[in-house]
Amino acid sequence: MAVFVAGGHVWFPVESGWYRVESVSGLGCPLASDSLLVCWSVETPEVIQDAAGDLVIEGNFASVQWWADDMELEGETGLILTAPGEGNYSVWVTDFLDCPGVQSDAVVYVGVGEGEPDMTWSIHPNPVGKKFTLEVPQDWRGSLALLLDASGRILEERRGMGTTTQWRVDSRWPDVLFLRMLHPEGRGQRVIRVLRER
Repeated sequence: MAVFVAGGHVWFPVESGWYRVESVSGLGCPLASDSLLVCWSVETPEVIQDAAGDLVIEGNFASVQWWADDMELEGETGLILTAPGEGNYSVWVTDFLDCPGVQSDAVVYVGVGEGEPDMTWSIHPNPVGKKFTLEVPQDWRGSLALLLDASGRILEERRGMGTTTQWRVDSRWPDVLFLRMLHPEGRGQRVIRVLRER
């Protein structure tokens, strides 16, 4: 319980917490109110994927809990979820333990495997500056290409792609992007991680 001294009869709590009033009557008798829980709304946290592949939120929270789909990730209570693997992730946060939490939007995590490089697919440069070039195999000509942020929001869409295309990068976009290609004949998709220069 926070303790504040305020003169007069009106006082406004500026942060979430338990509050009560203590005073002395005109006859010198101590008076105390019941405790009151004040909960301010918490801004929904934005989850980003950093260049190392970790999921990250920023802020000063009393509690943090990461989730994968509908399952709580035991022990994952920090601001960083280290390279969690492919799946859908979200995080619950609160600014005071007794107050309700708020959940982030779900983020689709796409893993980046090491494996053998496929020389028929190329993004260069990567990390990218103001623009990059995408080269794809001939049988992917005519694909639908979506440039996404980590939450899956479409930043740019292109239809009928050629085998070589140039993309411009908006300075307001996040540091980690995903280029999702859908085969023109429905024979699968390909997701490539694109990093922005800092």
